[in-house]
Amino acid sequence: MKQQTSSVITGGITISAATLEPAVSWALAAIFHAPVPDSVSALVTGVVAAAVHAGINALRNRSAAKASLLTPGVMINPANVAAPAVTVPANAQQ
Repeated sequence: MKQQTSSVITGGITISAATLEPAVSWALAAIFHAPVPDSVSALVTGVVAAAVHAGINALRNRSAAKASLLTPGVMINPANVAAPAVTVPANAQQ
């Protein structure tokens, strides 16, 4: 499966920074009760989009790690392990 890196796709809807920018601009204007420069709202939108991407990637990595722990691994039978070829002398320093 190819990793998506350009936008977040949820249920067939693509959410990008360009989609979020008007909402972020409106929210910033509502918070500060004044018009906010477009450059500020674009920077905040980029941070929000990056945070969402990081969160989704963290959740995917966590679920993949949990899934790998649930899969049965290869068990090592101690009876089949060969003794080491090198023996350490009794008077060796460590």
